[in-house]
Amino acid sequence: MIKTFPCIVDILKVLKNRQVKLSLVTGKESSRTIEILKKFDLDKYFDLLVCSDMVTSPKPNPESIFKSINYFSISNSECLMVGDSISDIVSAQRADVKTIAVTWGVGNYKLFEEIGADYIIHNPEDLLGIILN
Repeated sequence: MIKTFPCIVDILKVLKNRQVKLSLVTGKESSRTIEILKKFDLDKYFDLLVCSDMVTSPKPNPESIFKSINYFSISNSECLMVGDSISDIVSAQRADVKTIAVTWGVGNYKLFEEIGADYIIHNPEDLLGIILN
């Protein structure tokens, strides 16, 4: 029943070609995450996986975000969280990281607006314009 959203693979390819470091931070456990990524041949695009069973306190706690920041030795201002859930956005805000809330997953525009996501987008094609600028 799981499928990828249109354009996502193309977007990941562009980001990888531009040498953007990508971390997948998810509330799913690692075995399930790896299974899904391999099924769709997406694992090659991510430099780091941070799954719920790899941290003491999963999202909305910012521990997962901090783990990514530390892994890449970057500052909070060099990190950007793309998420489709409130816990994604809240965890990034608690880590003082800019957020892109996407509405094509489970995301709800009104709730994202209420919690103050930095960007709220409806189309995957809009990601590159924000990420690469």
